[in-house]
Amino acid sequence: MKKYLIATLAAIAVLGLLAVLSGCGTSATANSSELSKDTYDKISVGATSDSLKSIAGEPAKTETKNMSGGHSMSGGTMNSSMSIDYWYYQGSQGWVRFDIAENIVTAKSGY
Repeated sequence: MKKYLIATLAAIAVLGLLAVLSGCGTSATANSSELSKDTYDKISVGATSDSLKSIAGEPAKTETKNMSGGHSMSGGTMNSSMSIDYWYYQGSQGWVRFDIAENIVTAKSGY
């Protein structure tokens, strides 16, 4: 009985290690290819989020930040609340980020 228990625990440990190494359970799913500098340059501030997706594909990961009314932006004060999405793509030297507000690319960084 003891040998059976040890073998079962060893099998579970091996399966758990394989799941971690293969990326199972991660919250972001990365695209198999990275975003090239040429593709990054094709996307300009002011482009729509649909245009960004058609050029770069789905982002590898995203996050959303909500700002309440009264926050400062570009030297002015915004009275209404605003939601900003951050779309991340894998670049050749790290993550590339696009800031999206109201379905418009408002900033980009990473290359």
